[in-house]
Amino acid sequence: MLKQNKISITSIFPKLVGRRNCAASGRTCAGFGMVEAFTSAIFIVVSVIVSLDCWFMIMAARINDSACRDAARAAAQAGVSSSDATNAAMAAAQAYAYMGQAFMVAPPTITVTAYNNTGVSPSVTVQSTCTVRTLIPFAMLDSAINNNITFTDTKTYPIIPSTAGVQANNINAAAAGGGGG
Repeated sequence: MLKQNKISITSIFPKLVGRRNCAASGRTCAGFGMVEAFTSAIFIVVSVIVSLDCWFMIMAARINDSACRDAARAAAQAGVSSSDATNAAMAAAQAYAYMGQAFMVAPPTITVTAYNNTGVSPSVTVQSTCTVRTLIPFAMLDSAINNNITFTDTKTYPIIPSTAGVQANNINAAAAGGGGG
C-alpha cells in the first residue's frame, strides 16, 4: 500500500523550505532597512531645505515691509524738501541693514519716488526693494533662474507739518524732566 502525502496550503504564498522568500516575508530580507533609511534621509533633507527657503522668504518680506513703513514715516516727518525726506528715509532704513544677514537677506534699498508738499493732501511715496538668496533656485517665482528673489514694497504717507515735529520734541523734553511748571 502506498501512502498518500497530503499537502495543505494555508497561504497564497507557499513557504519554501531552506531559504526565505523575500516577497512573502516583507521587511525581513537584508538591505531593505538601508534603502528605507537612505530614501527617508533624502526626503527629510529636501524638506528641511525647502522649509528654510520659505523661512528666508518670509523674513525678507517682513524686513522689506518694515523698512519701507519706517522709511515712509521718517520721510513724512522730515521737513519741507525732497532731499530732507530722502535723507530721513535712508537713515530710517539703516536700522534694517544688518537684520537679515542671518537669513541671507540683502539690506533694503530705499527710494523716495514721489514727494508732493503742495496741494490738498501733501504726501510722500517711498519704495523699498529687498533681495533674498535662497538655497534652492525657485525658477517659478522669479524670471531669472538664480537663487535671488526680490521683494518690492511701496508706501505712501501724508506729510506732517513741521509744527507737529516741534510739538513732539517739546513733549519728549517735558516727559524727560526738561519742562516744568
